Amino acid sequence: LPAIAETFPGFETRIWYGLVAPANTPKAVVAKVHDVVSASLAKPEVKAKLGGLGLEPAPLPPDEFAAFIKQEIAKWSREIREAGIQPE
Repeated sequence: LPAIAETFPGFETRIWYGLVAPANTPKAVVAKVHDVVSASLAKPEVKAKLGGLGLEPAPLPPDEFAAFIKQEIAKWSREIREAGIQPE
């Protein structure tokens, strides 16, 4: 079987995980959750466990994560539209 990059030149995708909160969640609450989760992900034992699963923690500040999500929505919306994919 050919690699996906051979079949679809320029193909790139990545898997990511993130925490989201309801709209209008107080910024102080979002910041606290971010700080606690980031501190946990920085622990060597957590990094080792996630690394063993092939995961690499890369927490983003809330504003950067929001911008990243918007970029992902725009990217995949464009890909779907250009491919002519229709919902079933």
